[in-house]
Amino acid sequence: FIDNNTKIISAIIVCDYKTMDVVEKNYTIIDAMLPYIPGYLSYREGPAIVDVFSKLRQKPDMLIVDGNGVLHPRKCGMASHVGLLLNIPTIGVAKNLLCGEVKAGKIYLGNDMVGIQMTTKQHGNPIYISSGNKVSIGTAINIVERCIRQPHKLPEPLFIAHRYANKIKKIKEGL
Repeated sequence: FIDNNTKIISAIIVCDYKTMDVVEKNYTIIDAMLPYIPGYLSYREGPAIVDVFSKLRQKPDMLIVDGNGVLHPRKCGMASHVGLLLNIPTIGVAKNLLCGEVKAGKIYLGNDMVGIQMTTKQHGNPIYISSGNKVSIGTAINIVERCIRQPHKLPEPLFIAHRYANKIKKIKEGL
């Protein structure tokens, strides 16, 4: 989450996988070191994710990242990058298609299937799921499907994290 293009707000919500109840939440605000450049989001926002992850008392078994995994021009998007840095399984969930061609719900880069298009909400735009680190595409799909709570389009941990980051942003703007 970006605040006025100079600050990055990153929020992590740790949820119980069975109930989706919030177990822990935390956030960080750091200075943006780079401008936004499509395809290089990890270099801009990755340090904030690593920072807030380090603050967690209860580390999650897996991260669902708001960004791409292998569904990326260099097959290493923010979900992959953060997963490698933290040595944790990650799944990339993006709201926009950065690259690739969608054929019958599967996303291809050349001949390689690198993600899937998933519609989670009736009349809603799709989301794009890809493996990040240490997770197969099949496992990523199953986990994302399991984390969807209607009427939300995004998996519940991402939905709650977005809402939490926006709340922090409003509080900080009020100071």
